[in-house]
Amino acid sequence: MTKNILAIAIAAAVMAPSAFAAATVYGLAHVGVANQDTGTASGTSIMSNSSRLGVKGSEDLGAGMKAIYQMEFGINMDGEGDALNGGTSNRNTFAGIGGGFGTVLLGRHDSPIKLVNRKFDLFGDQIGNTRAITGGNGTNALIDGRHSNVLAYASPSFGGFSVLAAYVPGAGFNNEQWSTAANKSDAMTFNVTGDMGNLGLGMGYINVAKNLTSLQSTFEAFNLGASYKMGAAKVLATYQNDNAAKATSTTGSGTRDVYGVGAAYQVTAAGTIKGQYHIASKNGNTANSGGTLMNIGYDHAMSKNTTVYANYAMATNEDAAAYTVNLAGAGAGENFAATTVGGVAKDNSAFAVGLIHKF
Repeated sequence: MTKNILAIAIAAAVMAPSAFAAATVYGLAHVGVANQDTGTASGTSIMSNSSRLGVKGSEDLGAGMKAIYQMEFGINMDGEGDALNGGTSNRNTFAGIGGGFGTVLLGRHDSPIKLVNRKFDLFGDQIGNTRAITGGNGTNALIDGRHSNVLAYASPSFGGFSVLAAYVPGAGFNNEQWSTAANKSDAMTFNVTGDMGNLGLGMGYINVAKNLTSLQSTFEAFNLGASYKMGAAKVLATYQNDNAAKATSTTGSGTRDVYGVGAAYQVTAAGTIKGQYHIASKNGNTANSGGTLMNIGYDHAMSKNTTVYANYAMATNEDAAAYTVNLAGAGAGENFAATTVGGVAKDNSAFAVGLIHKF
């Protein structure tokens, strides 16, 4: 049923320009094979990493204004997910009004703080991307999530920089509208990102009000990122701070810091080698809860729209940590939990090869 509805919606958008002005069908197919080692077991799996299909367009309203819309769906190309429908999910899906003042939209959209992490991640939706550690203390849905029930504003560019701000009324810890008033808490989040020549900069912030269940106090996080291009080379650095330990527990306190560095070098016209390293401090007052994430990889552009790659990622854990290289909930690989033996967390790793095609 879901596939039929999706097909009808796309066909209608393309075939009825009077109703859907300037409709464009677009998408991304990202598949791969990964061998994963949890520290106690290993195995091979086929992956679909954030594959997607969407329709977007706009209509000129005159006076410098336009109506915009986008409907984007995640597609599990490995056939997992919903057993009958191959697995689909809502991604950024919204409608709005744009003009010289910027753009106002309503619907479902990436958290602005997430987009800062995405801007400064050399591994995108591949295994071991930064979401595995920036949200690896159980806050991925907040720090690197996609919010429903969003009212957002995107500013015009000012000297290469722009602001994206979002208000999420009644947002729960999982970014959805929960059923009881006790579980609801409003969220505010924004970012400032831009480029000045070869220098890229970004900062993001999120504040989610406490409620009576999932958040014992206000959750806050902010992040910073910078990158610089030098000929065939690119370097970057990131920083994030969050108070998840305090916000999610009645006994927790303190904050967590995550530092990251990365570099990429274009070795041929089509080939790029890259690497990243992140280190997370202990999670607030939880002892021995720090960890690291390391990635190395090679991307090879077969064409403008098609890239093949190989990468290796490893997560190390202190005794009470639970970081993994894999985060299927964020569209990167198959989910597996960090394992413990005798109360001691195990390190884990994965090697993957994949294909990315954009259209």
